[in-house]
Amino acid sequence: MQKLSKVSNKLRPIYDLGFLIRFLSMKKLLGIIVLGLLMSGCAEDTMNANLYNYDKIAPTINLGDDKNRTLSILVPLIQDLPANWKRPAEQFMKGDDRYYIYYHRTGWTSDDRLTDDELTPYIFKNDKLVSIGWQALGGAKTTGTATTYNNSNSDALISQGLEMLKTPTPSMPTTQTCRVTGTGAYKTVTCY
Repeated sequence: MQKLSKVSNKLRPIYDLGFLIRFLSMKKLLGIIVLGLLMSGCAEDTMNANLYNYDKIAPTINLGDDKNRTLSILVPLIQDLPANWKRPAEQFMKGDDRYYIYYHRTGWTSDDRLTDDELTPYIFKNDKLVSIGWQALGGAKTTGTATTYNNSNSDALISQGLEMLKTPTPSMPTTQTCRVTGTGAYKTVTCY
């Protein structure tokens, strides 16, 4: 009998250690899931803050402004956004002129795509701002396609519900007596 209890006491720490490892792994997994959910919410909050702050500073940027001054105002607004929520700048030469196109995120459609209508291009020629918006580039080429609410299905369900309300429902005789016992999910109704 003593040998058995000595063996079980030796195994107990191993069992407890295994339980502890599984418990900590579950806690880590739960932490990773919660952190991921919080971070996705943070990105949306950052986007909303960017849009709000952009509306406040946009009027301070004017054609003819220096590229460094303009970008020092715009870039900090979107620095905390995920990389896939931004479009890289483009640059090219045309004759002796250097062009730089910076795309600033100024809109958001919840369709998991980055489209032209969510961006405002700032076009610099030889480091001077010469255009704001899509007109100089021939207009936005892509637009977002957020899921829209399907009214026809909802209208059909509402109509069906209204028809059901018009239909008389059979009623129980009023002479019947019912008694409710229990609480919460454990209620029992007995009629006699």
